[in-house]
Amino acid sequence: MKCLSNHARLISAVSWLLFCPQLGATQTLTLLDEARVSGEVIRLSDLLPPKAPHEVWRACRTVELGRSPMLGSIRVLAPQQIVHHLTEAPAGLRQFVIPDRITVRRAGHLIRREAAGEVISKFLRERGRSDGLPITAWQWPGTMESLEKDPSLEVEESRWDGQRHRQQFVLRCVTRPACSPFVVYAPEPEPSAVDSPLRDASQATHIPRLEAVGESGVSPVLTRAGQRATMRIEDGDIRISIEVICLQRGRLGQQIRVLDPARRRVFRATVLASNLLRMSS
Repeated sequence: MKCLSNHARLISAVSWLLFCPQLGATQTLTLLDEARVSGEVIRLSDLLPPKAPHEVWRACRTVELGRSPMLGSIRVLAPQQIVHHLTEAPAGLRQFVIPDRITVRRAGHLIRREAAGEVISKFLRERGRSDGLPITAWQWPGTMESLEKDPSLEVEESRWDGQRHRQQFVLRCVTRPACSPFVVYAPEPEPSAVDSPLRDASQATHIPRLEAVGESGVSPVLTRAGQRATMRIEDGDIRISIEVICLQRGRLGQQIRVLDPARRRVFRATVLASNLLRMSS
């Protein structure tokens, strides 16, 4: 589409306007500044407002804008990226107003806390322990989502977090690609249980410690240099997950350096579990 060859001239502080006179389009459509996608690929049709005509939706369905973000993550599209893909779009597309920032999220199904709680309770019972605590007493991540509806869950590992003085449970979907691992913590112990030097750490919560550190008294290495892992970035209700490469080995609770291969940036992250990190503030 030759009318888009000089698209750089159309940049404005608020939006980009793309128009091909030879198409004869008279209707202007403003793309969504926030969208949720369900497939592996982001399509231009995912960004259309609900009022978009069906013929426009069908034409935009053929325009791919890149891979969808991981579940629980976001991807931000700039106007330049939209324009780049529109240069190869089929004729028949209408006039678009493109926001200067489009946030795309992966659509998923909420994982019920009740389901996760049942999995943890079963895990404890199989080891001769019982929590007897309400779901609200546990510390849950902000949002737990899966690509599957009501997925089967399992406890991947459970470790004692010496910094938080509580047991942590790493859960994930039995169908691995369906969701990213997430961490659930046992209830916060009473202050006296933490402050008392005479109290054994394994009794610091209602949940006895299920996994002690190694025989040498040192927790096992959970990450190694060159290993790929998932790093979570949390800011209030927003939680983003990105794939990183560990640059150092690390144990539970330690901070290590990691590389974001997509942006070639190095971050510091706290080790939560095997292949699971949280960006350090």
